[in-house]
Amino acid sequence: MATTKTSGNTTANPIEDATKKVAELNEEATRKVTAIAEETGRKLVALNEDATQKLTAFAEQAKAAQKQQSLAAIDAYEQAVMALADSFEQAATEQPKVEVPNLADVTREITTAYTTAARQLVG
Repeated sequence: MATTKTSGNTTANPIEDATKKVAELNEEATRKVTAIAEETGRKLVALNEDATQKLTAFAEQAKAAQKQQSLAAIDAYEQAVMALADSFEQAATEQPKVEVPNLADVTREITTAYTTAARQLVG
């Protein structure tokens, strides 16, 4: 395009000046948007890692609580069955011809084996 001379100064075409200015503004905007996007990405990664750590800790606490409750239930079951076996045995001493002491011993053995296996499974 043509340039005009005014008082010995060369003036560039206003369209070219505007085009250069728009290009510069686009580059600056791109840099800013890219920087914002990268910072947002870093923040999201940090939030994700924090959430993952919290969920992992919660899962571990839940697992420990579940294990504790399972073991408590096994202990309660064992105590209840052993008390029942003791009641059978005590009733047998009052009824001399009944074979309840053997039944009480078998019940105790089965319960001990069952609860031992259950405790091993729980952990």
